[in-house]
Amino acid sequence: MAITDDAVQSAERALNEAVDNAKRLKAKAREARQQHKQAKKAAKKAAKAARAARKASETARRAYKKAIPRADKAARTTSAGPARVAKAVGDVKAVVTRRKAPRRRVEKPRRPEPPPGPPGVDFDVAFTAADLAALESH
Repeated sequence: MAITDDAVQSAERALNEAVDNAKRLKAKAREARQQHKQAKKAAKKAAKAARAARKASETARRAYKKAIPRADKAARTTSAGPARVAKAVGDVKAVVTRRKAPRRRVEKPRRPEPPPGPPGVDFDVAFTAADLAALESH
C-alpha cells in the first residue's frame, strides 16, 4: 500500500502545482489586460495633448508673423517721425462686404429718345398697304 499512497500523494502534489500555476498565469493575464487598457488610455491622452499643443503652436506662429510687420512699422514711425512715414502697401485694408448684404442697384443711364421725324409727317398715313406688300415679298 505504500506504493499506492506515494503515487496518490505524488499525483495530488502535481495537481496542486498545476492548479497553482494556472491561477498564477490567470492573475498575470488579468494584470496584463489591465496594464494594456491603462496604456491605451495614456496613449489617447498623450495624442490629445499633442493635438492641442500643435494647435497652440500654429496660433502662436500666426501671431508672430503678424507681429513682425507691426514692429517694423512702429520702428519706422518712431525713428522718422509720423509726418514723413509713407504708408506701406500691405497696410491698405480691403473692403469686404457681407455676403448677405443686398446688392447696390446702380441705375443705368437711359437711352435718349430718338429725335422726332420731320414735322407734319404722320407715319400711320405715310405707311401704306403697298409698302407692307413690298416688305413681305422680300
